[in-house]
Amino acid sequence: MKKLFFILLLLLCTQFLLAQNKFVEYTNAFGLVLSPVDLGVGVGYDVQISLRSGIYSTLIKGEFRFDEGYIKDHIRAAVGYNFYLPNSITFISVGAAYNWYGEVQSAYNFNPGVMKQPISGEFGVGTRIDRVTTAIHIDPFKWESSVSVAYLFNYRRK
Repeated sequence: MKKLFFILLLLLCTQFLLAQNKFVEYTNAFGLVLSPVDLGVGVGYDVQISLRSGIYSTLIKGEFRFDEGYIKDHIRAAVGYNFYLPNSITFISVGAAYNWYGEVQSAYNFNPGVMKQPISGEFGVGTRIDRVTTAIHIDPFKWESSVSVAYLFNYRRK
């Protein structure tokens, strides 16, 4: 887990240095990600690499709580591609996620099959309003979702 945070920190440091360049035309966004399914909280980072494409990454940590037990330390790391629609502030995203589940405590013999498959896919939509970008990502295989709100850096109003 420390390695993931260190890699994310290095990535952000390089992007902040690039944001200092006054000739950069595309946006970088850093913000908060919420997962209502497992009450998870995390961070997200988006970078627009061309006029119509971008890359996003999220890291979320949460816990599932049930009436008769819990799943402790659910960690989800996702990376994907943003496709910006022409002449629009809207984007569509497709990505892959890695899920790690910690201790499972249950009164029943609870071990769903989705926990045995840590890799899954996700898709989403998002939009930008001035210096804020929002997105919703849904994992149809595990029925998980996340909502992200991020602040845009080196943004230029057109």
